[in-house]
Amino acid sequence: MDENFAAVSADIEKAEGYLYTDSAACMTYISRALEGTVKAVCEARNIPLRSDGQDRKLVELIDELGRRKIAGRKILHLLHNLRMHRNRNAHNESVSLADNMKLIEEAREVHEWFANVSGQKKQAAPQKERHDDSSYVKISLNAIMNEYARNPAAASRKYEGKLITITGATVQAVRRSGQSDEIIVTLLSKYETVQSGASIAYNADCFYPARHEARVRNLKEGEKFAATGIWKGRKLTGCVWSSDKVSVHSGNMKTQVSRHESRKHGGCDEIPLALRVIIAAAAVIIVILLGRS
Repeated sequence: MDENFAAVSADIEKAEGYLYTDSAACMTYISRALEGTVKAVCEARNIPLRSDGQDRKLVELIDELGRRKIAGRKILHLLHNLRMHRNRNAHNESVSLADNMKLIEEAREVHEWFANVSGQKKQAAPQKERHDDSSYVKISLNAIMNEYARNPAAASRKYEGKLITITGATVQAVRRSGQSDEIIVTLLSKYETVQSGASIAYNADCFYPARHEARVRNLKEGEKFAATGIWKGRKLTGCVWSSDKVSVHSGNMKTQVSRHESRKHGGCDEIPLALRVIIAAAAVIIVILLGRS
């Protein structure tokens, strides 16, 4: 049991490590933590992992924990929610940044339950100190770089390691990193100072995981673009794509899928093309009939 508990702890830590850089890897380690927890508790409580010569499905094992009153209603809900996202990941369905944040919190709660039912409460590893995920910042490139120009140390303390969306910039260049397989988008922002009228240009490199290469390569020089990632050394690292735009509501981070949201707000685009053709044809027929009458 000790070995299983340590393995689950390690998987949760690894999931946290991939939170901002690789959604699929993050979900994979959350899934491993879930499976390790359920199987270890089942073994400890003499619940068979196999039936009729075959491995029992995870959903069956979780339900068995409920029937035997080993897991309460809340834990059962968390276990099944983690299982459903595990299945999404197995079918290569993308899981958003906000979803992974929530799932890691749920995995921690399940891990606490694991510690209690296995009698290892005192051995539970303390949670690592993390940056406050609710301290999400949306700021223009000019504004953040001006803060660094005025007081580099203060700006570093304020922004380093935080989740930031950089706005008010255009694409200057797209290239592959020479040290990794990441794709770098260089953002550029120019403006004239109020006092002197001198033109100042700022740029910042945004590092995207290789899985976003096809999308990133479609960006055009001069195109307006906002990037979201972790601010480190005046660079954005582990950037997420625009379909994972992050916003803050009551201190909690949520993910909004931009294309889906855009279809909710009026306009002809929300009506399917085929339906628009039918409506137009019906209108023409009505006009013809009225003309004959």
